[in-house]
Amino acid sequence: MANLTDSLLKKLPVPTVHKTLTRDGLVSRFMAQVTRDGCRSFVIRYSVNRRERLYTIGRFPDWSTQAAREEARRLLQLVDRGIDPKERRDSERDAPTVGDLAKRFLEDHAPKRRPSYLVNNAAMLAKWILPALGGLKVDGVAQRHIGELHRKITRAGSPITANRAVSTLSKMFALAIRWGYRGDNPCKHAVDRNNELRRQVYLKPGEILHVAAAMTDCISDNCIRLVMLTGCRRGEAMAARWDQFDDDFRSWSKPASSTKQDKPHQVPLSAPARKLLVQLKEHANGPYVFPGRDGTGHITDVKTRWAAIRKAAGVDGVRLHDLRHSFASIAVSRGATLPLIGALLGHSNPQTTQRYAHLFDDPQRAVAEGVGTVITGGEDEAADVVSIGRGRGQ
Repeated sequence: MANLTDSLLKKLPVPTVHKTLTRDGLVSRFMAQVTRDGCRSFVIRYSVNRRERLYTIGRFPDWSTQAAREEARRLLQLVDRGIDPKERRDSERDAPTVGDLAKRFLEDHAPKRRPSYLVNNAAMLAKWILPALGGLKVDGVAQRHIGELHRKITRAGSPITANRAVSTLSKMFALAIRWGYRGDNPCKHAVDRNNELRRQVYLKPGEILHVAAAMTDCISDNCIRLVMLTGCRRGEAMAARWDQFDDDFRSWSKPASSTKQDKPHQVPLSAPARKLLVQLKEHANGPYVFPGRDGTGHITDVKTRWAAIRKAAGVDGVRLHDLRHSFASIAVSRGATLPLIGALLGHSNPQTTQRYAHLFDDPQRAVAEGVGTVITGGEDEAADVVSIGRGRGQ
């Protein structure tokens, strides 16, 4: 039996039957295959669990005889250990890709969260994640792939988006573990997240009056009014339904589907908020407080109106979300505690509310000044400091 070589393979005749197999003299079960249409390739023939298999290594001349022979040795070692190379290859070929995982993530997981979660993650996947990782097998994604994507988005000038992309991927791979696609999460310890400096913008009372004066009675403006009066999130206001409010509009029961913490959130409403809702209810037409133009859904965007309002009010650079911060700052000035503010705003994590702790400086200073005034016998802040330490003989 001759040893297969490249020159020998070129000389093998084209058969008139479907195909012919020529054995190699060096590696048993390694053969050259020639088909009736002249295609020449390398194969191995083996048996696993009493099943005969013919496994194609690759075509000639894409594969040289020597390279194919080495691959045959490797594959036949697997066979001797009871592993079927063909079954393994088919399994790997059918394994889900990141694109498949993303599709299931958007179809099975995201719709259970608030609407903005689906919209934001779909956009993140389409713009950044799928172009970079979509074709990779889920079980083939490594930490380096996550790091490369994070650096790419950061270099593009979007460091916060880079962090959000890793968060989205981390959730997807956590689900992949649950769904049996792989056994670990490659996002863990894969990157050092970019620093995020939280904006702390609070409208002053005068600026709030300017904003109110710039508003009209249109649907978008009334939606923004509800944000100002309740400190709710923009999405919660836009999706508000009449059946979420009690009969006299004294409380608002937000469903888990509309809240960021994915939990029901009930808050009391102030007299101005109740007055606004009563006025809107008089002209209500449909289940939504702020219906969309088509009459079947709710409004989905108030950015255009907010841009016009803040320009007219002279508060350029203030985001709509800063109205929520302003609500919290007013609550602090009225003596609200951090736990109470967290309850009003619907924070599930106390650390989120902690960002408002610095606002207590002025109220605390006022209390300290008041205590000092009592101790000094009712003198004002310009009075001399009086020692309250122990005197002689005490």
